[in-house]
Amino acid sequence: MIENFIFIIVGILGIITTSIISQHKSNRAINIYLILIFSIISLRFLYQIFVDYYHYLIPSISFTPFLSLALPIMYLYFTSLVKDYKKIKKEDLIHFMFPVSLGLFNLLNNEYKLLGIHSELILTSVFVFFSLFYMSKIFIVLKNSVWNRSSKIIIVNKQNEVIRNWTYFLFTILILSMSRLIISITIDFIKNDYSGGKNYLWMSGILCIILFIKILSTPEILFGYNALYKKINVQEKSNFKLKEIWIISEKKDIINQQDDLLKDKIFTNLSVYIKDIEYLAVEEKVFRNQKIKIAEIAKKLDIPKSHLHFIFKYHSRISFTDFKKLIKIHDALQLIESGYLKLNTLEALALKIGFSSYNPFFTAFKEITGSTPQAYNKELLATKK
Repeated sequence: MIENFIFIIVGILGIITTSIISQHKSNRAINIYLILIFSIISLRFLYQIFVDYYHYLIPSISFTPFLSLALPIMYLYFTSLVKDYKKIKKEDLIHFMFPVSLGLFNLLNNEYKLLGIHSELILTSVFVFFSLFYMSKIFIVLKNSVWNRSSKIIIVNKQNEVIRNWTYFLFTILILSMSRLIISITIDFIKNDYSGGKNYLWMSGILCIILFIKILSTPEILFGYNALYKKINVQEKSNFKLKEIWIISEKKDIINQQDDLLKDKIFTNLSVYIKDIEYLAVEEKVFRNQKIKIAEIAKKLDIPKSHLHFIFKYHSRISFTDFKKLIKIHDALQLIESGYLKLNTLEALALKIGFSSYNPFFTAFKEITGSTPQAYNKELLATKK
């Protein structure tokens, strides 16, 4: 009675979770894999209820080999999450060939006993080895691409942390579920009574309930790196390197309706965004690339381009173009002060910091510093004597 109650809860929560995921369009590839895996879970537990109550109407079918579909799906989910795939790749379908073939062969074997008296032992052994193979692949993907992933950019690092915690949680659920299944299969062979992995199924049911509650309470964990900035709220005071150009107060008088919708979302993480912009500009020196655009900066920050446009429109005293120019001249001053011009020309300096030629560099330098590059360098050398 208690087991069936657990199975019903798993089925209902699985259907609700699948329904919620199907409504999101942020990453179709990830969504499809999640819908598949949660559908398999729900159907597995609902099927067990029908078997228990209507076993005289429903033939006893060993469907464990078909459940081997779950592991390739989980592997493809983690791969899509890491690489942020937007579409399912055709070559990924190869992962389903073996489990489908195993399931079909299992049905034929149930009917015609192709493998004789050792059928269950052979098929189950194949299933276990296949499962361990994919568990190893999943572990390698997570270890190499998620659990060790880090960034000096705060907002990206926070996203990494959320993804890392989610995958730790999901992988633990997977390990415990697989352990329960392998123990169940072992008990079957010891007792010589094959149950199709039903022993202690209620334990897997409880794990699935925990999983579904986790997802329903924090659904943003499902949809990859690009959606996570919406939920990351870092409350910290930052000492900005270029504090004189930033407007930290919340903008109230926004007429544009689209901008007004972005206002609260951006202000929540404004200090983090600004600190990360400064890190890319001052430390990473991204503007040394002459062709870099605002869209590329947004991509490096892992935020929508609209957010970056909003920041420079409402929270900066200068435009993005002028900001880029200011950073380049700041870079030039550092190079001059470090003795760059002892071995290099001013033309080389202009190209190094991201100007297309000397003339625009000269104009920008004089506009920002009030001095020419030659005069600034001469004055600097005089002060060092």
